[in-house]
Amino acid sequence: MRLTPPTLPLTACLLMTSVLPPAWATDWSAAAALGTDLVAKGLSKTGGQPAVSLDLGWRNDAGWTLSAGAATLHDRRAVELTLGVGWQRQWDADWLTQLGLVRYDNTRGRQAASGYTEAYASVGWRGQVSLLVALSPDTRMDPSRPDAPAHTSRLAELAVHHRLAGPWAVDAGVGHIDFNDLHSYRYASLGLGWSQGPWQVFITRIDSNAGQRGVVAPSVAGGRTVFTVTRQLR
Repeated sequence: MRLTPPTLPLTACLLMTSVLPPAWATDWSAAAALGTDLVAKGLSKTGGQPAVSLDLGWRNDAGWTLSAGAATLHDRRAVELTLGVGWQRQWDADWLTQLGLVRYDNTRGRQAASGYTEAYASVGWRGQVSLLVALSPDTRMDPSRPDAPAHTSRLAELAVHHRLAGPWAVDAGVGHIDFNDLHSYRYASLGLGWSQGPWQVFITRIDSNAGQRGVVAPSVAGGRTVFTVTRQLR
C-alpha cells in the first residue's frame, strides 16, 4: 500500500535546493521497489500485474519537503508520475504533523487521461500510529477508465506500525473513501515486514469492498496478497 503520498520533478528539486540559504540543511532520500502488484486506496493500479517504482524525496530543516515518483501500470506503455510539495513539523519526541499537495499523472496508454490532484494532512504519534485525511477535486472512481467522470473524493486512513523482535515489524491499516456522496467504500490491510540495512521486504494482505459496492470492477478491488522488495538507494 502506498500510504505515503510521495512528489515536483527532480530538476525542480535541484533548482530549489540551489537557492536555499546556506544555514538550511537538506536531506535527500531515494528508494526503488519491485512488487507483485501496485495498490493504492485498496485498488490495484496494475490489474494484479508486477510493478516497478522509484521514489525520490527531499526535505530541509525548515520542514519543507519535495518528492518525485514513477511507477509502471498494468498498461505496459503507461507510467504513473507522482509530483508533490509538503511541509512537516516534529512538535516533540512523540508528535509529527504533515501537510501537502500531490499531483498524479500517467504518461501514455489508456490511463493517460486519469490524472488527479490531492491535498492531504496527517498526524503521527511515535512513528507507530498515523491518521491521514485527503481531499481531491478530480478523482475518477475507476482509474483504469480515463473516460470515467471525475468526482470530488474524501479519504480518511488510519495506519499502525508495530516493531517486533529483531528486523521484523507488523503494519495494519484501514481506510474509507467517498466520491461526492455518490459511492463510498472501505479497505484494510495487514502485513509483515523485514528490514536489514538498505533492504526491506513486505508481504501484505489487502482487501476492499469497492467491487461489491459497484465502484470498480471486482478484478481491481478484490482481495489480494502483495509481495514487495524495496532497496533504499540513499
